[in-house]
Amino acid sequence: MRVGLANDGYPEKRCIIGNQNDDFINYNGKNIYKYINYLKGKVFKSAPDFLFKPYAPSAIDDAEIFHFFNHIGLVNKSWVSTFETIIPRITETMDIHRQADGKNSYHKSKKTNELLTAISKDNCLGIFALSQSAYDIQMAMLEAYPELLEPIREKMQVIHPPQELLTSSLNNKHATDGPVKFIFVGSDFYRKGGAELVLAFSELLSNGDIAADAISVTLVGDISRRGNYVHGDFQDNIEFYEDIEHRLNSLPCITHFSSLPNKTVLENIASSHVGLLPTWGDTYGYSVLEMQASGCPVITTNVRALGEINPPHAGWLIAAPINKYREIVITSVEDKNHVRRKMVDGLKTAIISAVNDKQSISEKAQASINRIKAEHDPDTYFKKIKSIYRQNRN
Repeated sequence: MRVGLANDGYPEKRCIIGNQNDDFINYNGKNIYKYINYLKGKVFKSAPDFLFKPYAPSAIDDAEIFHFFNHIGLVNKSWVSTFETIIPRITETMDIHRQADGKNSYHKSKKTNELLTAISKDNCLGIFALSQSAYDIQMAMLEAYPELLEPIREKMQVIHPPQELLTSSLNNKHATDGPVKFIFVGSDFYRKGGAELVLAFSELLSNGDIAADAISVTLVGDISRRGNYVHGDFQDNIEFYEDIEHRLNSLPCITHFSSLPNKTVLENIASSHVGLLPTWGDTYGYSVLEMQASGCPVITTNVRALGEINPPHAGWLIAAPINKYREIVITSVEDKNHVRRKMVDGLKTAIISAVNDKQSISEKAQASINRIKAEHDPDTYFKKIKSIYRQNRN
């Protein structure tokens, strides 16, 4: 089948293009909203609207069906869309779920109503929430549009992304001898929790809770990327960053890389015992799947989908304060410091648990492999997607 795309970036490669039985056509250059979004960004500094509309119907003649990621299709052909948070993903809806409870209710708007109506039409065959978290946010928005709620709910289902199993054996993964090997991978070092990791390991070592030779830590992330959208108006100051980077360079058990080739990253994960993602904000957490698929259980926060994909039997979950949509909300410097303390303390507890109970690492590693097999099998995933494509009415 010839499947049209609005883009062919990492999300599409991860969740759509992996089906080798179909042919994919990227219509990015034929989408008029690509140019509208460019102008909006340049003139008004506004975020893009995830919409797809060809500049002429004939421009998409080669496609039999479209599969979008986050986009709504303003097309006459059949289409489906996988979404990570909410759809339509437009300025009016994009950030409401990140507000404090009491301020994060959805209200009806004309533009959103028009775009939801496009989803309710017969040529939209389905919209796939990447997680239960995304499904819940979508349903909360739809409650403001009762006349469209049921027609759209009928097309919605949660379909977690596929993940190829990267190991089938734990023969070389047991942490019985030598240090426990931890690994963190996050290009947005500070947003992904890199600072909290440095603080946690620094405090554990200085307090004598663990010995330096009991652990080996690999951190892969760009420390120059200091911005954190979760912090909003309450970003950290230069003194904080300098302190973190001084600690990072001073701890003998930590090896830091700004970046590594993906192949090398996967090799490092394969030889590690425990993964780390104490993130402040993530819609999903693909790196957690890759770690689990390598038999590397993960310590994560509980934001968004992480509570679904990192259950306690397969990893360690830090209970950070979150709103009803499972987002961390920062409204003051004191608020940020309180959440940070919760995250650092949660990390310390999980790290000590792993170091002191190496058998639990092996048990969680096997559980991680089992859940990847059961819940993210690529063959099962693409068969499900393909069955929906076959409903194509055009």
